[in-house]
Amino acid sequence: MEPVVPGVKIIVAVARNRVIGRDGRLPWKIPEDWNHFLESTRGGSLVLGRRCFEELVDTGALKDGTRRVFIVSTTRSGPDCFPDFPSALEAAKRAGRTIWICGGERIYAEAMPVADELILTLVDADFDGDTRFPEWSGEFTNLHSERASRHGSIPLYFRVYRRRERFSRAECV
Repeated sequence: MEPVVPGVKIIVAVARNRVIGRDGRLPWKIPEDWNHFLESTRGGSLVLGRRCFEELVDTGALKDGTRRVFIVSTTRSGPDCFPDFPSALEAAKRAGRTIWICGGERIYAEAMPVADELILTLVDADFDGDTRFPEWSGEFTNLHSERASRHGSIPLYFRVYRRRERFSRAECV
């Protein structure tokens, strides 16, 4: 098992049926969640795939210049583009900022074993989509905080999970 890297956080908005995207975009527009994403990731390093990067550019999320972006892509090139997740993660570590894993599906799956926190917005409804968030409940079992809200008739839950303990305290004695 890969070691957990302190300061690596997965941030995601996920539907009840684990959908996170449709046709390269979020399947919903929820301003409160978007603001939560922007505030949480300000000043950090974002590790994400090409399609997620393109969506962030389209929305103007990177205009404030406070985030450093590391793109995992085999089709893009440039100083902050990497052919695989491990090399993007290593580069993000060298930047010395909190690392935010921002998707998509494959990037989330690869980050699951190394992240120490999961910042999850549960959009408590089912959505149609072609991109899903990987099963996470076995990795992140410690609910650290939760705040409830609503978007119209849809309940939202802003949750912070910490990684489950890899061994019990009794085994350390």
